[in-house]
Amino acid sequence: LGLNTENADPEIGEDDLFGYRIGVMCWVPVQFVTLYGIIWYVTASGHLNWIELWVLFFGMGVITGTVGIVYAHELLHQKNNIERWLGDILLSMVLYSHFRTEHLLVHHPYVGTSRDTVTARYNENFHRFFFRLLLHFFRGRAFLRGFRLIGARFRLGFAIPLAIQAEVELYPIFGQGRVRRTPGHH
Repeated sequence: LGLNTENADPEIGEDDLFGYRIGVMCWVPVQFVTLYGIIWYVTASGHLNWIELWVLFFGMGVITGTVGIVYAHELLHQKNNIERWLGDILLSMVLYSHFRTEHLLVHHPYVGTSRDTVTARYNENFHRFFFRLLLHFFRGRAFLRGFRLIGARFRLGFAIPLAIQAEVELYPIFGQGRVRRTPGHH
């Protein structure tokens, strides 16, 4: 415990990172069980008020955002197809599957240039950057450009998380995705 003043060894071998890799990959089932367990509990119990629901889902958003997306980013950069697929699964659980396309096919080749929409411009403040990014996202340019870039490289391993995302997004509309409430609870 305490401050570690030693620099990490950049020449460390893959064998020495085994525990780290296992820890990152094990997060996928942990997040899956936690996320869908909470969704099941909320829809089955019906006794939580709106404040409790808000706190519960806010906490789940913090967990999946601070751990899940960071781990997904790490997994997407690996050469192993299983690790990249696990990264796709993590992203699909937070409805962010398009990140892989934009990040690997647009951001990395054009980082810091005008073609990279997710890098802040020189002297650009946070608010200007954030609203520029939102405008880019809502125009759909990132999504459409990504699919044009993928072209023939589209693989089943990428299609599966997209199918999971579509199912998650459409279930509340076409399925039984309503929160059950007992009389007298608001």
